[in-house]
Amino acid sequence: IIYTTLDSSIQEHVEYLLTDSDENPIKYPDDTQAAMVVLDTKTGAVQAIGGSRNNDGNYGYNYATRGGTQLGSTAKPIMAYGPAIEYNQMSTYHQINDDEPFAIPGTETSIRNWNRQYGGWMSARHALNQSLNVPAVKTLQEVGIDNAQKFAEGLGIKFADDQMVLTDAIGWCGYECNTASIGRRIPCVW
Repeated sequence: IIYTTLDSSIQEHVEYLLTDSDENPIKYPDDTQAAMVVLDTKTGAVQAIGGSRNNDGNYGYNYATRGGTQLGSTAKPIMAYGPAIEYNQMSTYHQINDDEPFAIPGTETSIRNWNRQYGGWMSARHALNQSLNVPAVKTLQEVGIDNAQKFAEGLGIKFADDQMVLTDAIGWCGYECNTASIGRRIPCVW
């Protein structure tokens, strides 16, 4: 007897979402690779897993469990908003001023929002929903690097030279992960 937490109807839907079907709501650019993992957020049990979008030439490589890439915007709830909720008791309606690019202290580099627009005062919830970079970095700065690093390390995140920096809030860190490993960390954050 084999016991599994996989749900065949969810698995079938994940496999469909990884196709080039005309009815698929996700339109992939040519040669784009993708992977999906569906987890039960209460138990962490895997309900479905799609290891790749196109099996031509990947020789069965499973991007969901073996692939690795930088966190990107997935880092925002782990590196900025989660620690702010945990240590500063920040509400998701906490107001953050997204008024201009954020100049990284001691450098000539500025962090901009992906859309190059700045909306002024907004809630943390709205900033995360829109995946805005400047509010995430300001939130990390407010909670403090030490608290944010402690929070992220508690979820298994490792940092280059064992030191978190402000740009980690938007996924510029050297940490690489796969879909399955990061999926286990997100439900406990937000």
